[in-house]
Amino acid sequence: MWFLAIRYILARKRQTFLILLGVILGTIAYISISGIMSGFQSYIIEHLVNNDAHIRVTPGERFVIERSLEQTDYPEAAHVFWTTPPSGGYFNPRISSPQRWFHFLEKEEDVAAFTPQLIRDVSLKRTGISKPARLIGTDILKQTKVTSIENFMIDGHFEELGKGKNRLILGAGLLKKLGANPDDAVFIINKQNESFPFQIAGVFRTGVSGIDDNNAFTALADAQLVQHASNEISDIAIRLKDPAKARDRASRWGLLFSEKVQSWDQINANLLAIFNLQHLIGALMIAAVLAITGFGIYNTLFMLISNKRQEIAILRSLGYDSREIGRLFLFQGLFFGLIGGLLGCVLGYVTCRYVQTIPMESLRVAQYGRLIISFSPVIYAKGFLVALFSCVTASTLPAMAAGRLAPMEVIRNE
Repeated sequence: MWFLAIRYILARKRQTFLILLGVILGTIAYISISGIMSGFQSYIIEHLVNNDAHIRVTPGERFVIERSLEQTDYPEAAHVFWTTPPSGGYFNPRISSPQRWFHFLEKEEDVAAFTPQLIRDVSLKRTGISKPARLIGTDILKQTKVTSIENFMIDGHFEELGKGKNRLILGAGLLKKLGANPDDAVFIINKQNESFPFQIAGVFRTGVSGIDDNNAFTALADAQLVQHASNEISDIAIRLKDPAKARDRASRWGLLFSEKVQSWDQINANLLAIFNLQHLIGALMIAAVLAITGFGIYNTLFMLISNKRQEIAILRSLGYDSREIGRLFLFQGLFFGLIGGLLGCVLGYVTCRYVQTIPMESLRVAQYGRLIISFSPVIYAKGFLVALFSCVTASTLPAMAAGRLAPMEVIRNE
């Protein structure tokens, strides 16, 4: 049957070439787009996971609701009616009992490291230029264990914060906005409009604009001095041994403490929702590839059956049963899927390698001026299986139709 299937394929070279071209182009499109989307997602998630805490503890929030006031102020009333429903809330600017958290986290086996932080919005000023910034006061040694910030230093080392007082490490975007250079002096302006001189001890670049354009690190004691918040902690950044357990641990710890506990995926829920949209687009793309490729093969094989009715009848007369005739045309679809899928994967890899060399300096998610593309074997395996599945599926109906042809009826009519 393979011999006859190949003969039928080679007998119509132009149609065979067009079918293979459709399968190859569909596979290339799937691999290229999937590689770009997966590369973008892995790049962003890696930065979210490694450049920030897996779990972040912040001060608790309490909101005023009707039921809570009714229970406290009118415990004996059956019904309370409000002319204007109460609203409002209470936000504690600091963690009330950080030492309790520290003792708890030291005993948790899943915790790899944690660091106390004081995070406040300030202004950085230099030579008449003033820019808002997010000042992060942290334990210098613990911060390098919680995040991979040291790997993204492009000038200096993160540990240099501990070599003296009033030292800053700025994001590359924030440094550019200030028009400053390493070792320059800048002034931190707090909410009381007080000015404190600091020296730029280093610069980092993560590639994420939200971090590079806003964040400035300093020692925890210096941040507390600037904010007049002695021994005050606003955040606890926690790194787990397994980031996949972050949501479960955050939910469990949130029930034990009054503070707000969030995992990295909960904090970045809006961004991760975009990834779900990308997955939906990828699924629609697969459906389009299946439809276009399958329709081409389906139409071609049905035309081939119409032109080969007499030959099919002769084969049936020679003793080939309907299942063997069906396999004859099913093998043709399998051939298109195997050859087209393999060539599509090879050319898709070449295409991704070429796209990766195109300069994209202006793209915020580019690394070292190049687009990040994933070359995961899973993508190529899926691309090959999509091509094979679409070809085999499109060949099933023509194969069944060929197997149902009655030889005597074909010979009588034709």
